[in-house]
Amino acid sequence: MKVLVLEDDPLLQVDLAEMLEMMGHEVVGPFSAEAPAMQSCDAALPDAAFVDFNLGKDRNSSVFARRLHKDGVHFAFLTAHGRQYLPADLGEVLVIEKPYTEAQLEWFLGGARH
Repeated sequence: MKVLVLEDDPLLQVDLAEMLEMMGHEVVGPFSAEAPAMQSCDAALPDAAFVDFNLGKDRNSSVFARRLHKDGVHFAFLTAHGRQYLPADLGEVLVIEKPYTEAQLEWFLGGARH
């Protein structure tokens, strides 16, 4: 499965990408900003995505998340800040709180296969 990763923390990018590859998935990215992630989706949509909501000082992934939602891509927010900081119109999107486990990621991706 092709899984896009949008995460601004370089260490978390590497850890998440390695976990996904060890699970047998193809990692798209990882990206640290919305623009390159959008360009990747313009070329080909992923099967699933993990999206960090907070992308650094005064930046977030709300535009990208809405695009994934509109395009029907199965995705989850990865955040340490909780649902209350996420856009209300994306309230049905799963939130996986940091620190997450490999089991949580695999469970989520299992739902993307159906």
